[in-house]
Amino acid sequence: MNLLDRHVARRILAAYGFFVGALIVVFVLLHFVEYVDNFTEGGATIGEMFLVYYPNAIPDIVRVTSPLAFFLAVVFTIGRMAQSFQVMALSAAGVPVRRLLVPALITGALVTAALFVVGGYVVPATQQTVLRYDERYLAEETGSQTETTNLFRQNTPGGFVLVGSYDPDSRTGYDVTFARYDRTRLAEVLVAGQMTNDSAAASDRWRLTNATRRVFDADGGEARTSIAQLDTTLNLGPRDLARSSRDVEALPLPEARAYLDAVARTGSGALFAPLTAYYDRFAYPVAHLVLALLACPLAARRRRGGQAVQIALGLLLATLYLTVQKLTQPFGATGRIDPALAAWLPHVPFLLLGVWMNVRARA
Repeated sequence: MNLLDRHVARRILAAYGFFVGALIVVFVLLHFVEYVDNFTEGGATIGEMFLVYYPNAIPDIVRVTSPLAFFLAVVFTIGRMAQSFQVMALSAAGVPVRRLLVPALITGALVTAALFVVGGYVVPATQQTVLRYDERYLAEETGSQTETTNLFRQNTPGGFVLVGSYDPDSRTGYDVTFARYDRTRLAEVLVAGQMTNDSAAASDRWRLTNATRRVFDADGGEARTSIAQLDTTLNLGPRDLARSSRDVEALPLPEARAYLDAVARTGSGALFAPLTAYYDRFAYPVAHLVLALLACPLAARRRRGGQAVQIALGLLLATLYLTVQKLTQPFGATGRIDPALAAWLPHVPFLLLGVWMNVRARA
């Protein structure tokens, strides 16, 4: 990096820090105004909200708002240079306008790497607390409530488990029914009053009590056996029985991958939504680089009306880009398109648009 690159990069990073801080304040205030009644009516104190909940929510707010903050930082920095004729002076000195893209992409790469670490490892550590509060006070509003009754899970491609109720704290399920099918024929049913996972044992080891096994042959005959206690290994762990729609958010990347592999081993079809969220954790940080491509040619042109017009145009374009990312996720979550494609596809048209804008930018 030469002197110009370092100068522009420092200004972009300073502006980025300012916009991230401003967006954190806005998000916290809006969230507080909207949900303060839910927290206080549920028994939470204001001190608990601002000393526990919101500090743990800040890393995720940074993750969500970072691409927009970076885009505004690039537009603000280069736009200010354009309005003060610095870009014109650089052109007169033989420095092409596209040269400003270099420090923007360098800072974008640094922020992308930082956000990948934050989203992959920092956010999961803090989201444990956030999700616990959300499930306790905001379950209906956020849709993050953990299922605890009438749970239906697929243990193997031909085996299913029905749990009447499940207590995540004691890792105990009640009124449990196991069904195994041989193609379309019901081959075996095991009914247990209770199954418990010993926290000191492996996560897939369960102890069944007061069980009755019924085995059916092809001719319709039945063999019944009563079992007082049975230790068994399942493809289901405690986390599989206490699944929430936001489980993947609360796991570091290696554990999230292991969780998805465990769900896939059960033959369950409920894999598309968490898989889409998993791939999005890789794809979302790349938005910094795409937005840098869009911001530089947009801001380098001096416009009548000053920076207000540039920032307004930039906000419109960035909002459209980030909205398209959110619109494709439901298609991946429902399996209509491949989850990886749902995460990466929105970046492609805006990447091509950014390249085209830079090619068309004046030299």
